[in-house]
Amino acid sequence: MTAVLTDGSEARKAAQPFLMAQHARLSNVRIVWAFTDAKPPKKFTCKAFASITILTPLHRYLSAGGGGEEEAADVAIVLNRVLWYACTPVQQRWVLDDALEHIWLDEDGALSLREHDIEAFSGVLERQGIPFDSMRHAARVIRQLGQEAMG
Repeated sequence: MTAVLTDGSEARKAAQPFLMAQHARLSNVRIVWAFTDAKPPKKFTCKAFASITILTPLHRYLSAGGGGEEEAADVAIVLNRVLWYACTPVQQRWVLDDALEHIWLDEDGALSLREHDIEAFSGVLERQGIPFDSMRHAARVIRQLGQEAMG
């Protein structure tokens, strides 16, 4: 069965308050937001929540709906609808902030996706906190290991 995509304007609106504040580098990047009804994987990963894609020229053309270049999207962020509605608003903001951190714009204006690095991940944690139980558990383990290493 093919997954169905639907309008993600709810996620776009939720991201808007911090999009410009924390992700100003993306001010000229056009992002299309969508939800998928695909069955979420059993294992928790960031990719389970959001799929981020730099659009190809064909997809940019299709995203414009026959309009001009100014209407074309640059990036698509597709969120899993089941996981989205299972999250609290705090968790939703974390998912959105994390997704935006993956979009990178270099000095020449070329878009790319980047994996987590410690600075980007730390930034999301500082801004949004630790909203998931699995992350809180990992933080406790890291603290414990740090205390043991300090002796």
